[in-house]
Amino acid sequence: MRTISVLTVAISIAAAAVAADIPSAIQWHEAPLPRPKSSRGTVVVKGLVVTAGGTYWKEGKKYWTAGVWVYNPQINQWDTLPDLPHYTGYPAAAAQGSTVYVVGGSGPTEKYADCFALDLDKEPLQWQTLPQLPDYRSVASAEVVQNTLYVIAGVRQPYTDNKTHSTVFALDLDDPEAGWRECAPLPGHSREGAMSAVCGGKLYLFGGGYSTEHGEYPPLRDSYYYTPETNEWTRIADLPYGPRWGAAAPYADRYIFITGGYTVSSYAEVKKHGRTWGFSRRVYVYDTQTDSYTYLIRGRMPYGALDHGAACIGNRLYVLDGEYDIPPVGGSRGPWMLIGEITP
Repeated sequence: MRTISVLTVAISIAAAAVAADIPSAIQWHEAPLPRPKSSRGTVVVKGLVVTAGGTYWKEGKKYWTAGVWVYNPQINQWDTLPDLPHYTGYPAAAAQGSTVYVVGGSGPTEKYADCFALDLDKEPLQWQTLPQLPDYRSVASAEVVQNTLYVIAGVRQPYTDNKTHSTVFALDLDDPEAGWRECAPLPGHSREGAMSAVCGGKLYLFGGGYSTEHGEYPPLRDSYYYTPETNEWTRIADLPYGPRWGAAAPYADRYIFITGGYTVSSYAEVKKHGRTWGFSRRVYVYDTQTDSYTYLIRGRMPYGALDHGAACIGNRLYVLDGEYDIPPVGGSRGPWMLIGEITP
């Protein structure tokens, strides 16, 4: 295992004062993954990291997987959980208590509106089927707040049916048979690939992007939080940069790490600069109390990453799966996860 030490210097980019206990240093190192993949759902449940579904490449061919893996940071070990009922890439995932939820996604030609739940405390371990979404969704965001599962924005299928949506669907987990209801739509432009997290009892959503018929990928910086009691979205400070397909992870019930993402705005940029142009190595910390972002300048990730998962457990930040910008990977799936030791 290679070890990469990256001391961070935090510089606030917002006018508001930054609390003294904001994360200020990270030391990164690598750990192996059971299967290099991206386009998966990643959650933290019971102090474990669970990654479900996704896509990977083998001998020049793209595959979709139903595999589900679980990482125990206490013993630094991966194990398998029961496969999803079918393969899926680009699903949304969320967790509450001991239960993992995986919603939507797509296959090579299939569109999915399925919702599955796996309770890690129940034996035998078995995926349960919950009511389907009102419409197909991929590259959406999902979170659980106040025992309600929310699925926000996304597309019906990447590449082939990629009109973006602003819909917000909600499922009461106390009464799932009542089915999904539609909530106040996300403000701003419709989007996919946004980053979401629950922190301090609120659902936060950052950035994302959309595609045009002219080969453009306009990134979005506007960000919001949702209040279930009033069914309202409130705009917060814009992201300092415009990523899609990054990841967000709550920390200490006050902060949210925002990692990596894809900052390309047009296919012309890719043609000019190469496939991995726009793979971001940035790590920001959003402070929910001061509505400000802090950029960990020299604490950015050692590799640019997109379409990855992120999770915080204790004082560790895990960045796993996804596509990376270094040889020999060169924009394909990374064979390791990054573990960052956080210094408050």
